[in-house]
This record gives sequence, C-alpha cells and structure tokens, in this order.
Amino acid sequence: MAAKPAIDIMAAVETLEASRPANGPLASTGCVHYSYRPGRMHWLRKPSAALRTHSLHLVALSGKRRAECLTFLDALLGDSTMAAECPALKSRLAEEFKFDPEAHTDGRTTSVERVLRSAHKSQIKIHQTAVDHEQS
Repeated sequence: MAAKPAIDIMAAVETLEASRPANGPLASTGCVHYSYRPGRMHWLRKPSAALRTHSLHLVALSGKRRAECLTFLDALLGDSTMAAECPALKSRLAEEFKFDPEAHTDGRTTSVERVLRSAHKSQIKIHQTAVDHEQS
C-alpha cells in the first residue's frame, strides 16, 4: 500500500505469554521489543524502538487484536472507497509525523475505528438477513 512507512507483519501465536521466549532469538536478528499495548500484542521493531522499517506484531490466535486486524483488512478489501482513503491519510501522517511513529499510529486510530464500526454494522446486517431468510 502506498506511503507505508514500515513493513508490518502480524503473526498469530497460541498465547502472548507462550510467545515471550521468542524475544531472545528475535533480538539476535536486530529486533527490539517495544512496550505498546502489552496485553494485546508483543510489538517488535527493527532497527530500533525509535526508528522502524519493520514491525512484527505477535498477537494471540484467539485474541481481539487479531480479529480487529483481520476485520479491518477484510473491510478495506470489500470497500474500494475506504481502501482509497488509506494511502492519502498515511501519506499525510507520514509527512506530519515523520519522526514520531507513535503519533503517526495514533493519527490513524480514528480512521481505523470508523472502518471497524462500519464493518461491524455490515456484519450485523448480514447476520440479520440470514436469520430473516431462515425464518421465512
């Protein structure tokens, strides 16, 4: 996607606690653990906590964070208008917060939450349509 300031990789793990031993081997590759939403994911960055070109998000397989990320991506794949808004927002935030990745991430929060709300409303409509169809 255009204007992506870092490569993000999400990996599902059985539990966050069980994935802690991976921090050592990942550190040996130059990844730095960053304490951000520690109860929802382990976030590792490369080359440093201050500057990142790569981010690895370890999320629980059955956790809320993984579900939100997949819902967000599915929503963008299903709505070309929403998908088209993302690169423009990312470009603006990348320029505005060039040396502050946390502010960049925080700047995307409103947009991400809007997409998730829209996706949730669509899922409710789909579910209700299926229920109505079963009852008729």
